[in-house]
Amino acid sequence: MWNRTKTAFGYALLVLGAIGVVLPIIPGIPFLIAAVAVLGSDHPLIRRWKQRVNRRMKKDPISRR
Repeated sequence: MWNRTKTAFGYALLVLGAIGVVLPIIPGIPFLIAAVAVLGSDHPLIRRWKQRVNRRMKKDPISRR
């Protein structure tokens, strides 16, 4: 039950973060960071995002400065 609650809370934070990116009333970035922290790297959504970021960093070494 805890895993489902944690996942639901993480998705709710993701939705709030997405809304916050579009609307200037809600700060989006803190909600997105909190969602990643709650879901953790063992969640498939975060794992795919992390792989994509790592691939991007390997392709474009200049942006790592």
